[in-house]
Amino acid sequence: GNDQARANDTRFIPYFLGMIAGILLGLVPLHIPGIDAPIKLGTSGGPLIVAVILSCRGSVGNIIFYTPAYVLNAFRFLGLLLFLTVVGLASGPGFVRLIAGTQGLYFIGMGVLITSLPMLIVGCVVRMTRKMDYLSLCGGLSGCNTCVPSMTFVANMSNTDAPAIGYATAYPVTIALRVISAQVLALMLV
Repeated sequence: GNDQARANDTRFIPYFLGMIAGILLGLVPLHIPGIDAPIKLGTSGGPLIVAVILSCRGSVGNIIFYTPAYVLNAFRFLGLLLFLTVVGLASGPGFVRLIAGTQGLYFIGMGVLITSLPMLIVGCVVRMTRKMDYLSLCGGLSGCNTCVPSMTFVANMSNTDAPAIGYATAYPVTIALRVISAQVLALMLV
């Protein structure tokens, strides 16, 4: 009800149960007609689907899957910090070698073009045809790129939840399509 202390109470057992259920779901082989080998959702697709289902249900028996906003923010920033740390440490030496090489700037330019051009086209088309507000559009484009840093940037520049809602709408669909399409393409090429 209205008990603030209970509403802000954070229990970690539901998180771990959700993660375990998601990993187990990711291990289940899905047999699709016309494809010889089964497809698996993996350790990213399984937990994502379980998280969406559990957040829609809210609770299962006595286990409540509610997360206070401050816990979500802490997990979001911790995840972003760990992600950027790992990416920076892993890519630092290679990035310096790439820049120093003769074709370094060419590859960086191509990377910027390949990443930016589709998002600019989709952003302009959606803005003109759907009249979507700018913050939701930025969040949705960040979700399509599965780019947490850009979503965090947009969210910090605004005072609304619109970027997070746009991101949360596009992200699960993008991850599911990436997991399934990569496996289908791999099986078709074998």
